[in-house]
Amino acid sequence: MQPCPITAYALCNALGEDARAVIEALEHGRSGLRDDPFVAQVPTFLGHCDDLAPLPASLQGYDTRQARLTARALAPMTEAVAGACRRWGASRIAIVIGTSTGGIAAT
Repeated sequence: MQPCPITAYALCNALGEDARAVIEALEHGRSGLRDDPFVAQVPTFLGHCDDLAPLPASLQGYDTRQARLTARALAPMTEAVAGACRRWGASRIAIVIGTSTGGIAAT
């Protein structure tokens, strides 16, 4: 199998809104979980990302919490993706996205 380089990455989760913040939180042993009684009368600990900006007007039909989380995670990648497209062509690059439940109440 031919190697496939990872040339850039981004993170967004309850530990922080970018890779630097997430790595720093991990290095200092911080948890992104907080007590959240999601189910009435049952103690529950959930991770939560605050202050998610709405999607642009052109994407309002897709404006969900999950889409906002994805947009936040991908924002730092804009330059890297554009650079990869220029260097190798858009048909030769990939963006791999992994998510969890970004809108637990919706699922």
